[in-house]
Amino acid sequence: MALGAAQLVLPRVAEARIRDRLNAVGSVRSVHVSAFPAIKLLFGRADSVRVAMDHASVGRITGGSELFSRIGDVGTVDARIDRLTVGPLLLQDARVEKRGSALRATGVFPRGHLADGLVLAAVGVEPAVDGFDVVPAVGGDKARVRVFAEAGDIMVAPVVLGLPVTVAPPVFDQPGVRVERLTVRDGGGAVEVGAEARV
Repeated sequence: MALGAAQLVLPRVAEARIRDRLNAVGSVRSVHVSAFPAIKLLFGRADSVRVAMDHASVGRITGGSELFSRIGDVGTVDARIDRLTVGPLLLQDARVEKRGSALRATGVFPRGHLADGLVLAAVGVEPAVDGFDVVPAVGGDKARVRVFAEAGDIMVAPVVLGLPVTVAPPVFDQPGVRVERLTVRDGGGAVEVGAEARV
């Protein structure tokens, strides 16, 4: 009887705690937690967590550790975020998926916008070593910015003479999450970016 009640109650308690934590970095629509037996939730472990958010911000300045603080203790994670801000970058329709220790995040980079209010008339992207360059559509290097993975973090740096000049801290630096690779695909109408990481 007590175990049955725990199976019903503990996931709801865990969902409420996750919702409170995530509301610190964005706006949560829904949270669903699954664990069997539910008693494992008392030790911070879960089989799966599904999250839907309207928006969220992560990065060294904005924080965001609430999104990743216990992700290693969950077998499967599926998060959907309509607007995800990572440092100066704005992604739409973001997806974060974890299977075992593998973490994959994808999103659409809206042409012409950076999240901190900078607006370019139009931007393109070009693959680069360990990441991609955001470039003005008219060409030239003045506004070229490289987004790349370094030492498990995500960096954004201006490009001078073909090389990124790192003058700022990482825009994504989360303990327990090591970014291994960034990808980009310019489909013309939309630019899809992705990150592969290990927990």
